[in-house]
Amino acid sequence: MLLWLEWYRCVRELRQACSRNRTFLWMCLVLVGFSIRTELFGVTSFVRSCFLRPEKYRRLLHLFHTTSLNLDKLSDLWCRMAGRLFSPVLCQGYRVFIADGLKDGSNEKGGYKPKDYAPVNEPLIVKRPLSGTCQPPRSTASFPFRNTHTSSSPVKSSVASVAASYLNQ
Repeated sequence: MLLWLEWYRCVRELRQACSRNRTFLWMCLVLVGFSIRTELFGVTSFVRSCFLRPEKYRRLLHLFHTTSLNLDKLSDLWCRMAGRLFSPVLCQGYRVFIADGLKDGSNEKGGYKPKDYAPVNEPLIVKRPLSGTCQPPRSTASFPFRNTHTSSSPVKSSVASVAASYLNQ
């Protein structure tokens, strides 16, 4: 518990980067997610590791785009706190902060195209459209589905009939 109290004492110093208390609390939750997650699946790993309800996913995403969180101020506060808490490494009189982050492994900026892939064959271009219909394969299994719909609505009843005939083919 002492570790978490010290963790929160440090995080509390970042409060000035948030214009609202609610934004600060969501930021704390994201930082908890960063601290305890066991997988690297982005915001969904925060939802799972913090035991949040799935509908809170969008609320967490909103934090990364809100104007209530001043990223320049957050970076400044973080660098000052890190310089005060840890012995800074100096290089020619400048403080050096070493950070490791995830790279763009999926090459999102490049349209998800592989960086080191060169096709061997020319692309296959179909010159004439396919004939026939695009139907899913039919199973030979029979489903014991009967239309037990008792609604007086002809629309609902016909939908149930179509479903029954499709499933029993």
